[in-house]
Amino acid sequence: MAGIFKAYDIRGKYPDKINNNLAKNIGYDIAEVFGSKKILLCRDARLGSEDLMNGLVQGFKFFNKEIDIIDAGVTTTPMFYFILQKGDFDFGIMITASHDPKDYCGMKLWRKENEILHPVSYGTGEEIVESLANRNNVVVNDQELSIKQISYEKDYFDYLVQLSKIDEFIKEQQNITVVVDYSNGTAGINSKLLMKTANIIELNKNPDGNFPCHEPNPLLEDSQRQISEKIKQESADFGIIFDGDGDRIVFLDNYGEQVQTEKIVSLDVAEMIKEGKDVKSVVETLNMSEDLAKDLATRNINLFKTRVGYVFVREKAMQENSAITAEKSTHFAYRETGFTDSAILTYLYIIKKYALFKKDNSALKFSDMAKQAHIKNINIENVIKISTDKIDSAIQKVFDYYNNKANKYEDLDGYSFHFSDYWFNIRKSNTMPEIKITIEAENKKKEQEIFNQILEVLNN
Repeated sequence: MAGIFKAYDIRGKYPDKINNNLAKNIGYDIAEVFGSKKILLCRDARLGSEDLMNGLVQGFKFFNKEIDIIDAGVTTTPMFYFILQKGDFDFGIMITASHDPKDYCGMKLWRKENEILHPVSYGTGEEIVESLANRNNVVVNDQELSIKQISYEKDYFDYLVQLSKIDEFIKEQQNITVVVDYSNGTAGINSKLLMKTANIIELNKNPDGNFPCHEPNPLLEDSQRQISEKIKQESADFGIIFDGDGDRIVFLDNYGEQVQTEKIVSLDVAEMIKEGKDVKSVVETLNMSEDLAKDLATRNINLFKTRVGYVFVREKAMQENSAITAEKSTHFAYRETGFTDSAILTYLYIIKKYALFKKDNSALKFSDMAKQAHIKNINIENVIKISTDKIDSAIQKVFDYYNNKANKYEDLDGYSFHFSDYWFNIRKSNTMPEIKITIEAENKKKEQEIFNQILEVLNN
């Protein structure tokens, strides 16, 4: 069980670290700690997710048979947030390991109080659940149980259509071709709505917990190879890839090249402003390009930085009432969705902006539109796999070497070192046994030189 309770969710290898028996204890402990009366359960398409759901149900009901549980089935994480916000629930669990490899399973815990959603993360209740689960002194006996199963798909997509005003766009849309890779995750439920917006070419639509096409992480080069080739083969306008639970979205241009998160934020903001949305501030994670702040400043928009991680970004956005949040990992959340992730809404904003961009000149391409974002320096994130017990000492080694050499350093999340012509951040992953190093310099050659130097420091 060690190591599965992360900064803002529960994740581990299934069934070795996280399994039905542990789920029973977690369910029992959640019911005891939070006194929940009506609980929402949603899940991704992973092979162990339904087993974990059954364990949770056994634990809830063993503690209190009167707890009302609704099984909303296989959904995306953004759909889970919608159901939890709109429904009469006081607690919800999205059973997912998001973009992790296929042998992982997990859970995101959320409570609702006074109609506001709150993540149950480390420091806000997850540590109590961990402590109780570690005691492992409750034997949850299996019972014959039945729970309500309700589909919310129609309600969810009606809501998205109304929120995005996409119907107005559909009436005027041009002939646009978009390749969509669902990564064999749960984002395939978006298909009907996507089909209304463009000529959609679909890849890997059927949910399959084996993820036979590629890993459900859209940022990996291997994950982008298939869609990149398809975009070029079909002369498509652009492409998108969803991750395993549909809360991340990666855009690729007409050349099959990834469009960086910072550019999508800039384009997203432009479309929101055009539609009359109140955009006074944006929240981003600290590992994003400093050019985004300059770009937004030209529109008098404040940019706030936070630690890497959804709960930290969301907390800051709620404090500042920010219109949009963005993470380097391609999470986008909106004030209008209750400060929750919505990859599909991001697509709807971008497709509308692209259609308008092409309206007067059909020869213009997605890559041309991306240039409207004044983002020149794009940083790179390097991932180093390392055993958990060595992570802290490795990061400390880098700090000891660079802290007196940098013009300044910050410790908001790991350490960020700023020099006259580059900066880099080194931090531990919140979900995996990894160190992540983000470097921003004037060109890729310089970034590689800096990374090689950091590797030398780590290896000495």
